[in-house]
Amino acid sequence: MNLLPSRVPVQYSALILHYMTASPYLGLFERVIEMTKNMPVVLYVVVLIAVVVSVDLLFFKNRFWERLIVNIGIVLVFAAFYFRFLKNP
Repeated sequence: MNLLPSRVPVQYSALILHYMTASPYLGLFERVIEMTKNMPVVLYVVVLIAVVVSVDLLFFKNRFWERLIVNIGIVLVFAAFYFRFLKNP
């Protein structure tokens, strides 16, 4: 019985089958731990998006280049803060 379409490369078929068969057998406790590990990162990205959009709308509505430079600066500051304080607490 072939579970994968014939277009999937051979080197990926074992990896895909592993995730197809192993994931349903994870217990509720393991799934909760997986989700809670990613929750701070998800919240951090949501805050980043909110800050970028609010700064764009409040200060740089009709200024393309200034808005682009400020957005790059905001992303760099968030990335530096993430790698300094949140990556390895």
